[in-house]
Amino acid sequence: MANGYETEEEQIEAIKRWWQENGRAVVAGLILAVIGFFGWQQWQSYQRSQSLAAAQTYQGVLQALNEGDRQSAQERANQLASDHGDSVQAVLANLWVASAYVEAGDYEVAEAALRQARDAAGNSGLRPLATLRLAKVVDQRGDRQAALDLLEPVSEGPYTARYQELRGDIKASLGERESAVSAYQAAISAIEARYGAGGGGARERARHRGRIQLKLADLGAEVGTSS
Repeated sequence: MANGYETEEEQIEAIKRWWQENGRAVVAGLILAVIGFFGWQQWQSYQRSQSLAAAQTYQGVLQALNEGDRQSAQERANQLASDHGDSVQAVLANLWVASAYVEAGDYEVAEAALRQARDAAGNSGLRPLATLRLAKVVDQRGDRQAALDLLEPVSEGPYTARYQELRGDIKASLGERESAVSAYQAAISAIEARYGAGGGGARERARHRGRIQLKLADLGAEVGTSS
């Protein structure tokens, strides 16, 4: 016969032997496949529930801030950082809370919120923003060297100019004129690189560049000079 067995009984016996030798592995594989499928479904459901919970808490933060209840907003932002520390909502919530406390002049709480935001941001695109705001608050609290340390290395991307501008501000406040001029000039170069000479964002480009030019003028330096 084409299948190598002369009788149906031989086929049946061969199947029995194969099953005895491989049946457990087949059953185990099927069980693992079923567990994997339902495990993945359960994981997906868990992720959705976590995302929903984070979104609800985040909305609570915004509502509390809208009502002027900074303490409640801070508590909910802390909850977000604790329960959903790697979520975008945890970053944004702490950024909003920090802004509210900066406006209130409470830089200590603002700093704590910004550190949570930076930690929650991980390596995402929100980390440079959280770090920049943290450096500003640390500088406002009087620890200029710590603020400078936070700005190193300078973020490469949309916040480069603002990093360099803040470095210039701190250097100028420390009386380090040449370093301040160098940082301001680097900020202007970053502005030009981001917007181009006549590209989009012309108003923002002109406003930001003009502000830095005034700072350079205060230091008695011209744009493009090193001293």
